[in-house]
Amino acid sequence: MKFTIKIVLVFLFCQLSVFAQVGTLKGKVVESESSKAVRDATVSVITLPDSSRTTQSTRQSGEFSFDEVKRGKYLIRITHVAYMPIERIFDFDGKSLDMGNLFLLPKSSTTDEVTVVGQSVAAELMGDTTQFNASAFKTTQDASAEDLVRKMPGVIVENGETKTQGETVKEVLVDGRPFMGDDPTAALKNLPAEMIDKIQVFDRRSDQAAFTGNDDGETSKTMNIITRADMRNASFGKVYAGYGTDDRYNAGGIVNFFSGDSRFAILFQSNNLNNQNFASEDLLGVMGASSGRGMTPGARSSGGRGPGGGPGGSFRRGGADINDFMVSQQSGIVTTNAFGINYSDNWAQNFEVTGSYFLNHTENDRREDILREYILNTSESQRSEEISESMSNNWNHRLNMRIKYNIDSSNYMIIRPRLSFQSNDGVSLTNSRFLIDNQLANNTATDFESELKGLNLSNDLFFGHRFAKKGRAFSVQLSTSYNESSGDNRQKSIFEEYFEEEDFSDSLSQFGELDKNGYEIETDFEYSEPLFENFSVEFEYENTMRRDKSDKLTYIESNDPETMMLPVVSPTLSSMYESDLMTNVASVSLRYNNAGLMASLQMNNEWNTLENVSQYPNSFDEKRQYNNILPRFFMRYEFDKESNLRMFYRNRVTLPSIDQLQEVVNNSNPMNLSTGNTNLNESTRHDLMMRYSKVNQKNSDMFFAMMAFSKSDSYISKNTFVAARDTVLYEGINLPAGGQYIYPINIDGYNSMRSFLSYGKYVGLIKSNVNLTGSFDFSQIPSIINEQRNVAESKNISLNAVISSNISTELDFTVSTTSMLNYVTNSLVKDLNSDYFIQKSSFRLNWIFLGGFVFESNIEHQYYKGLSDDINPNVYLWNLSFGRKFLKDNRAEIRLTACDVLKQNNAITRNISESYIDDVRSNVLQQYFLLNFTYNLRVYNL
Repeated sequence: MKFTIKIVLVFLFCQLSVFAQVGTLKGKVVESESSKAVRDATVSVITLPDSSRTTQSTRQSGEFSFDEVKRGKYLIRITHVAYMPIERIFDFDGKSLDMGNLFLLPKSSTTDEVTVVGQSVAAELMGDTTQFNASAFKTTQDASAEDLVRKMPGVIVENGETKTQGETVKEVLVDGRPFMGDDPTAALKNLPAEMIDKIQVFDRRSDQAAFTGNDDGETSKTMNIITRADMRNASFGKVYAGYGTDDRYNAGGIVNFFSGDSRFAILFQSNNLNNQNFASEDLLGVMGASSGRGMTPGARSSGGRGPGGGPGGSFRRGGADINDFMVSQQSGIVTTNAFGINYSDNWAQNFEVTGSYFLNHTENDRREDILREYILNTSESQRSEEISESMSNNWNHRLNMRIKYNIDSSNYMIIRPRLSFQSNDGVSLTNSRFLIDNQLANNTATDFESELKGLNLSNDLFFGHRFAKKGRAFSVQLSTSYNESSGDNRQKSIFEEYFEEEDFSDSLSQFGELDKNGYEIETDFEYSEPLFENFSVEFEYENTMRRDKSDKLTYIESNDPETMMLPVVSPTLSSMYESDLMTNVASVSLRYNNAGLMASLQMNNEWNTLENVSQYPNSFDEKRQYNNILPRFFMRYEFDKESNLRMFYRNRVTLPSIDQLQEVVNNSNPMNLSTGNTNLNESTRHDLMMRYSKVNQKNSDMFFAMMAFSKSDSYISKNTFVAARDTVLYEGINLPAGGQYIYPINIDGYNSMRSFLSYGKYVGLIKSNVNLTGSFDFSQIPSIINEQRNVAESKNISLNAVISSNISTELDFTVSTTSMLNYVTNSLVKDLNSDYFIQKSSFRLNWIFLGGFVFESNIEHQYYKGLSDDINPNVYLWNLSFGRKFLKDNRAEIRLTACDVLKQNNAITRNISESYIDDVRSNVLQQYFLLNFTYNLRVYNL
């Protein structure tokens, strides 16, 4: 590892020795008759002769600016819905060029091309980028960026996640730069809507693809917030504090200091209201569990690039991508304290630096009631009832940096170090009852405590070079990562079993130690060469070395205080295991790019060598080798400036992780035992995705359609054994009647399909935006239950309609309704086939009247059908607030809020697995009243 670090440092400093200039192209678009600035004009800079383009829209001042423009011949095209387009061809010498005023002639008022007067163009399509104009979606002055994007077609904000065009948004940029690292929630919830000029939604490509200009189809959904020109030299933000009944409190704020390219933001938050304006990073895999009982198994994926972050592209990160660890808002009652800073600036003219630090601390008090029905091909019905209470204390530290160095017009470098740390202490008490034909069979009480720590350190280095011959390029990327987790746990369980002849009871006392670490070094070389007109070829070689080590030791304590026996290591519950993976991938790609068609065909030859070494309790050294030919295909076709079609196919393999391979029994829940399987093999997956986009600026309507298919061979699923009577699995491991024993297996037959449709339109008659979305998801998940094959088939249909006002900044309302119909069938047990229906409707109103009075109401109706009998099918949630704005420009506000006026708040979730269906109810924060004071900061023209 030290040797690798030295190589990275030498490589870095050698490249920093070169220094040159990159030019800037700027200008201003104005109306020819009045010289009035033209806002929202589309400015495209097109490279000649290959027609590659960069596009942006003019700011409120009519100005535009393109950075890092390289020497060459260009065509600039300027269009606007209300003006005649203009084009100009020019030569750029690599220095800064100010084109001055560029004049547009108004279109004739008699033509059909003029849009509705007073209504901004809602959206426009620029290649794969959909750009929304914020001015077309009116919000109140206190709205957040999240409130704004809720109004945009195809965008759904639910359960702490933002989805657009059927995909989860992985990153939010501000003027092309990261904000708070890779956390989209932090940007959308904390930034004010009034600072936003435009929002761009696009598929972010890898750094290699962005550098070479070749689109490999590997993308992640990203939003880019373009700020208003008058906010780029200003200080703005807000601070707030409130106190209410039951000692509820809420305090926090965000302050932004913008001065051209120099940006600094600081945010803080403290409350016990379940408000989490960020996503937590769960390195330990414990925040989704009630007690933090252990590590969450994962899997290695290869055969293609994974999603990532960072402006201008993404890295194939050593280890897992950060978004794999992000979790949305937790259930239960959460007390939150958080602090974060974000910094970005241009150092000299060639260095672009972005960095952020984020600290959050949460305390979670959670109670869950779980009703579970087991899928078994027996004449007896089996179900369980579980009640758990848990407390957890979690700390997160995240440090991110990104440095981009433009060496000259032919070379640039990106460095991205990242550090994450997490600590989690958890305590839980669980009581479960198992019933056979509604008769109590056994009862288990478990007291569990854990203390865990996790560290993730990574660094990515990318260097790209363009040769004099156009289209010829070379790039190299080095990614290194290191992760570790450690901790201990203590468990006490009491088990009671009821027989017709005689009852039986037993107890268990144990403590465990965990020590787990791993590292990865990945090197990737790519070379592109133009063949002839419109065709190019790319060669790539990638090498990855990964090592994981996991030591889990469990000590059994004597139940008899008189014997005073020392704790002894349990061979069944303990293991010392190591897994080494060596991956080599050689690939060749043929690409075509002409006019509106871009296509790519790639063939990958992937060699994997997986070596598993066990030191305890059994000693063995096993090596496996895999060789696969993995094709990929990508195609994008632009029908016209307003519509395009994108298609992508990928074949990849997934190798089992060390958690899935390590055969050590996890008995943290004595009724649900699990272990690994050292005989697991690789899984092969086929993915096909198609997406169609159309934006009609004339009619102010938008349409998106997406469909994705997946099929897996040797899918890593579960083999579940459900004990009909007491069963001894291993020495010292007893599985009670009704208990489950689960381990992973390879099995064929996994299939899935996702589809998404969205249509949005501005309706002038009601001065509102109407957005209709629909989705259909289908999956077939095979598994083995008691030595019989079962296929769990799920079909989910969702329909959503939203009407959001566009009347004024004083009156804002949203009416929405969502219907979700779910069908679940099991090939093994037809009687457990079920369907359930969920309907959620809401009305939100925010009204500012009489110069500063504020009234806000949010009422939501939830209807459930087909869930457990004791779940209330009708729930009404109503939050109400009234306030008054005062001081200069209404910068201050005092507001009284009543949450859950009707005292009906609840949290209900249905989970479906290969072997059971359960309904989960969690505790929630119920009615309280809060008096809150807010002050808005505004200082312009710094």
